[in-house]
Amino acid sequence: GYIVVRPARYRQSLLIIGNPSYIVSFSANRSHVIIIDVPSDMEIHALMGYGNYSVGSLISLDTIDKRKRELIRQSVSDAYGIPILWWVDPKENLDIDKGAIDSLRRTFSWASIWDVFTKGRKTSISPFTWIAFVVAVHNLPASGLSVLSSTSAITPISTPDGNQAMALDENKLDYMLSQTFIDSTIRNESVTVSVYNTTTVPLVAERTARLLTRVGMQLVFIGNEKSSKSTCRIKGNKEMKRTTTAAFIRTYFGCIDQSEEGFPQVSSTGADLVVELGEDIAAKYR
Repeated sequence: GYIVVRPARYRQSLLIIGNPSYIVSFSANRSHVIIIDVPSDMEIHALMGYGNYSVGSLISLDTIDKRKRELIRQSVSDAYGIPILWWVDPKENLDIDKGAIDSLRRTFSWASIWDVFTKGRKTSISPFTWIAFVVAVHNLPASGLSVLSSTSAITPISTPDGNQAMALDENKLDYMLSQTFIDSTIRNESVTVSVYNTTTVPLVAERTARLLTRVGMQLVFIGNEKSSKSTCRIKGNKEMKRTTTAAFIRTYFGCIDQSEEGFPQVSSTGADLVVELGEDIAAKYR
């Protein structure tokens, strides 16, 4: 029989680091998994001021600079526009070509649970969340897995030394993914969101909005605000703050709730929720 685990409130995605790396995304009820490759020789724009590097080089830089896998996790998340919550260093690379489900089950094996509890498996996923993923993967039918390739979104570019590199074309990727990573609960809530950049770092609101729309949020305004904030804040009435939409924003961006009397009247855009991005978010893009 099947072992049942409590569903999550929203879609959850993680990065399995390797050669290549893979984004693995679980639907909220964990009945469907999407896997998309992140080729090691593909160049992306890294966060934290690193500039353009291949994914493989970023993994090495992450180790050298002791970034604890946050450099590669956050950079891939931003490049793909997919909110990635965790990372995993598997004991062996996923070999999707030889069977995606079997390969995934080897990473999330029953034996791996002990490794995670004893910290023998390097991952930022908590032990009990890991158990939920193990159960989900081993209950997953063949029809519950979709494997995507980044190939059509990779394009050759000229490098300063006259050679060519393969780089991720984000516009092509966005077209390719379309509504693939939509979270049904978030979309069906139909909570409207406005996003404000309160810092002097450009494009923070736009990059954040790309992540939010990927999971199905309805953005009604993206812009700037003069009043600078040190941390990300989320505004809305009590009902809106209890939604899955608000929970996702708090979890992924670390936003804190700010009480707002008379909301949404204070919002000129009429949005149900207002997200004010602070220096904590902008720091990634400096």
